[in-house]
Amino acid sequence: MKRIATLLALIVLPFAGLLAQDFRELTPQERKELRKKEQQQLDSTSYAKAVEALSAQTWVLEAYTIQGQRGSLYFVNSTTNFVMMDKEKSTVQLASPYRAGYNGLGGITVEGSISGYKLETDKHGNVSVRFMVVGVGINAEIFITLTANSNRGEAYISPNTWGRRITYKGNIVPLEDSNVYKAMPL
Repeated sequence: MKRIATLLALIVLPFAGLLAQDFRELTPQERKELRKKEQQQLDSTSYAKAVEALSAQTWVLEAYTIQGQRGSLYFVNSTTNFVMMDKEKSTVQLASPYRAGYNGLGGITVEGSISGYKLETDKHGNVSVRFMVVGVGINAEIFITLTANSNRGEAYISPNTWGRRITYKGNIVPLEDSNVYKAMPL
């Protein structure tokens, strides 16, 4: 019995030192570096997915802020405020919980066919997309920018027939990963 206990102790002791190293406390500087490295990995993964979605023309910009022509900034729900591209069709939705609207969400949802879809990447890794949308209730040029090494983007919507420019700021995600609620379009 003593032999088994001694043999077991000789086998387990070298591994106990390895386990103790893994569970030691990290210094605040090491924790900060670890969090920064994890965030960079997450950002680069989401950036790669966003670029792939922009190239495939199946993406959604889920807006968390909307800015009007005069600079007024409004924080909004990203589930109901978005710009969506699904191959040859684009949808722009604006919703407010405080007003009645055409789409049943307190805003407006417009769809249209796209033309002139052009994707460019600069030397820093920033991606820009420009296209026109024509449909019932919309005739606009949309310019999308994707910041390098993240999935944060902006959509500048410049109507050709009505109103003024609106800027959506949010995250660009593939259409299949999106959680937006599309209301009834015009």
